[in-house]
Amino acid sequence: MSAIFRRNNMRYGTNYSEEYLKKLSITKTGELNPSHKLTVEQVKEVKRLWKLGIYTTASLGAEFNISRQSIADIVYGRTWKHLE
Repeated sequence: MSAIFRRNNMRYGTNYSEEYLKKLSITKTGELNPSHKLTVEQVKEVKRLWKLGIYTTASLGAEFNISRQSIADIVYGRTWKHLE
């Protein structure tokens, strides 16, 4: 539904293909996103530490100097999805 909503929000007269829209979202992932706060190595470390089961999202956020919610988004796969 989000793709349909997005198309309905576009200016009249623009006709973007699915391929073009996908390319836009892919090119801004990870470190290519100008607002990224962590490097690929740091994200991998966050995921590794989380899997140990001894850290909370708040403690990891404090360690990496980002919000608890940003850590939660990483470990639950809402952001940095392209990394394992």
